[in-house]
Amino acid sequence: YNFNGIKKILCVSDEIRRITSPDIKENNKLVTVHSGIDTSRFTGEISPANLQLEFGINADIFIGNVAALAPHKDYFTFLETVKIFREKHPEINAHFLCIGEGELKEDLQKYAAKLGVTDNVTFTGFRKDVPALLKALDIFLITSETEGLGTSILDAIASGTPVVATAAGGIPEIILHEKTGLLA
Repeated sequence: YNFNGIKKILCVSDEIRRITSPDIKENNKLVTVHSGIDTSRFTGEISPANLQLEFGINADIFIGNVAALAPHKDYFTFLETVKIFREKHPEINAHFLCIGEGELKEDLQKYAAKLGVTDNVTFTGFRKDVPALLKALDIFLITSETEGLGTSILDAIASGTPVVATAAGGIPEIILHEKTGLLA
């Protein structure tokens, strides 16, 4: 990255620029260009009734995340949130979807069982219909420990799905608390 022939280094967020800068001799080469998405992908829909049929669940609201089941996505906190939500709002029939695949799937399923929330959580695996699936969610919940930017959040916004997110990495560059979503 410090090769003289490099004119600019593009960073997906100001946070990535901040993290990268100590290793770059000429910081003026670092430029933030936020990621973008193709919003034309968000035309189809899946109804909540279809989700209920497909997964055999009965719920009034759906809360989900689309992410690799990897350590930095912190799905353990997502599952702890399910438990807290159930305890604080037993009157709300909510179901949580973990949309994605990854190395932690088995550990996360065991953790859900340990927390006693398996009836409220579905691990959908990899999906090709994410844009339509996002539209079926009532809330997009992302509990990442860190994110470069969080393009799945951009997808949720393009779907018209409200976002609740951790203030991690570049996420606060997308979600402005109580303006474009909620940050924790």
